[in-house]
Amino acid sequence: MNVNAERSELQKANLTEPYELDLAKHLIRYGEAIQAAATDYRPNYLTSYLYELAQKFSAFYTNCPVLDAGPDKRPTRLLLCDLTAETIKHGLSDLLGIQVVEQM
Repeated sequence: MNVNAERSELQKANLTEPYELDLAKHLIRYGEAIQAAATDYRPNYLTSYLYELAQKFSAFYTNCPVLDAGPDKRPTRLLLCDLTAETIKHGLSDLLGIQVVEQM
């Protein structure tokens, strides 16, 4: 099955692992980081958030297999990967003006 199709069929996130929950909770706080950076004219708030996000994603990716996960876990984990990539890209490129690579 196509990865995008598999992810798009997700009806409800299945967040049971601590690393999944930690990453998801941090992703939800993105708006707060943007607001704090804009309110106080402190872009370092946003860079700190993005750095922490990268660390949380690394821990998630190390401890939670994505492509080898079962059909009940894989769509949620693919979604977390996609949301993390989009958040980092938006924060760096659109808000901070730092070019990002499409793929590493």
